Amino acid sequence: MAIEQLTIPTIKELFIETIEFKILSGVFEIGDKLPSERELASKMQISKTIVHDGLKELERIGFITAYSGRGTYVADYTKSGSIEVLQAFTHYNNNNLDSATHTSMVELRLACEPGVLIDFTKKGTSDDTEELVKLKNNILYTIDQNFEIDDISEALFIYHKFIYSISGNNVFPIILNIFHDLAILSISNFIRNYSIDFTRKWIIEITSLLTLKKGKEAARLMKHVVYEYGRTCKIPVSDVYQ
Repeated sequence: MAIEQLTIPTIKELFIETIEFKILSGVFEIGDKLPSERELASKMQISKTIVHDGLKELERIGFITAYSGRGTYVADYTKSGSIEVLQAFTHYNNNNLDSATHTSMVELRLACEPGVLIDFTKKGTSDDTEELVKLKNNILYTIDQNFEIDDISEALFIYHKFIYSISGNNVFPIILNIFHDLAILSISNFIRNYSIDFTRKWIIEITSLLTLKKGKEAARLMKHVVYEYGRTCKIPVSDVYQ
């Protein structure tokens, strides 16, 4: 696994992370009024400009809402938050998915992937099928060479992203890109819960069905795999996806 360069966070980034953690830990609860910019700057020994810019960023992300003449309040970030709220939540939980987010990720897969697999068999060309086989072989290579789970997860992410890109839906690949970090966590959890051998088995079977243009069979298999994953992780999947 490649070793990445270390970067030192800026004061603004540290301020944002500190406020995020105080909100996620419940020190600042939804609806609470935050201290003024002047008070935050004084207590944290940083410039008011950094506080001002940091609060603007926190508002853009969805953690807080500023009202003219009234002050700044903690927003209901579960309703107003962006993908960055999920990323902050994951970071707060030591890069682990909390139960609610984990369930939501599984349900998102169940809502999207069966249809995407069927679309691939309808719209994919022989070149697309050939590329899919190459991506499958790359996954098997990372497994056979005992790569780190994160590297195997990245190979699986690229495999899924390719299938999404062939579906004909321009939004799906973008959504997948947005959820990249959370998807890698979810895939890594999947591998840890089911073992490498199971991962190898289902990726071979799915690819085989897709190359044979058996989209409905591939969709059923994927749905079964995701359900079994949810059951193993004790994730309460909504009856809507049964």
